[in-house]
Amino acid sequence: MKGLTSDFSLWSSTSEYCCSWVGVGCESSLPLGLNSSKRVVGLELDSRKLIGVLSESLVGLDQLRSLNISHNSLGGALPTKLFHLRNLKVLDLSDNNLYGSLPSNIELPTIRLFDLSGNYLYGAMDTSMCNNSTIQVVNLSMNKFSGNVPAGFGNCSLLEHLFLNSNNLVGALPEDLYWLKKLRLLHLQKNGLSGPLSDRAGNLTDLVELDISLNRFSGILPDVFLSLRKLESFNADSNNFINHLPHSLSNSPTIMYLNLRNNSLSGPIELNCTAMVQVSSLTLSSNQFHGPIPDSLSFCRNLRTLNLARMPLGGQVPRSFKNLQSLSVLTLSNISLNNISAALEVLQQCKKSHDPSSDLELL
Repeated sequence: MKGLTSDFSLWSSTSEYCCSWVGVGCESSLPLGLNSSKRVVGLELDSRKLIGVLSESLVGLDQLRSLNISHNSLGGALPTKLFHLRNLKVLDLSDNNLYGSLPSNIELPTIRLFDLSGNYLYGAMDTSMCNNSTIQVVNLSMNKFSGNVPAGFGNCSLLEHLFLNSNNLVGALPEDLYWLKKLRLLHLQKNGLSGPLSDRAGNLTDLVELDISLNRFSGILPDVFLSLRKLESFNADSNNFINHLPHSLSNSPTIMYLNLRNNSLSGPIELNCTAMVQVSSLTLSSNQFHGPIPDSLSFCRNLRTLNLARMPLGGQVPRSFKNLQSLSVLTLSNISLNNISAALEVLQQCKKSHDPSSDLELL
């Protein structure tokens, strides 16, 4: 491991048999029973307090299948030749101090996990790691990538997890992103992405988590959520969405976590809680929803947190809220309640109805 230093008390500088070293995995190059030298196929060196730079000498390990040097303090630029290891299935360099741009001619034909998150990489993103059909996880989050999300991720036909969050990305999403039929987790939060969320998002039928918060998306939320039959978490906090809640979102039977805070959504709050049987966290605050607090929310029996703050709502807390037996946090600040004492009485009944010793936090 030329170029790296750390306290490897179990690594012997006098022993040439590196296959016995901690974190080094080897495999015979010939079938079992035949005499042969062993080849290094895995380096699992995460959280080893490594410092220094990645060396081009790693490329000499041409049988390497897994390289995990995450959670260290490695610096310097990415060695270009590292992205041409043809047997590599796992590349995890996350949470280091690596900098520079991503190579534009990545050739990793067997790669399954590609994780460079938590570094200081900059410039345009590249999608050439998708020029194969094996990759399942791409994580480029928490870097300094800029420009548009490039076309090309749609070529990752087996992709399940795509994390591009916490960069400096701008512009609209490429259409081929909606080709990813096996995608389960899509995290795009904390960028400057804009434009509408396409109706083609309904093609992502395996999606479990969609986080587009802290961007500049605008327009009307697409009415496609009943097509997302596995979606459990949708976070669109702090965007520029307008108009009413789409019918499909208000009737989603799988949503558990829904955060639409700080948009320009309007109209009455119309949620079909008899259909939304799984929802446990609901944040609608800082929108333009108006009218009374709907009695129908009391049918969301699994609600643990409910945030309706900073909106032109009025009236009273419905007496049926006492049936929200799991509710632990209710935020109603900066709305016009008619009778605070009646609201407190209802909430006290709610607390007593499920666990007298528990705390119901009213904000």
